[in-house]
Amino acid sequence: GDVAIWDNRATQHYALDDYGTQERIVRRVSLKGDVPVGVQGQRSQVTKSL
Repeated sequence: GDVAIWDNRATQHYALDDYGTQERIVRRVSLKGDVPVGVQGQRSQVTKSL
């Protein structure tokens, strides 16, 4: 299997449904740390899921 780790402060992710009949297991891990800041200096805000 593979492990992918990325920093969402500087990454956009768009998952593709291209894994055919293979089982896909996804686990999310969130680490406590600095609040991300945008390129304009604005601080990140928590949004509610739809």
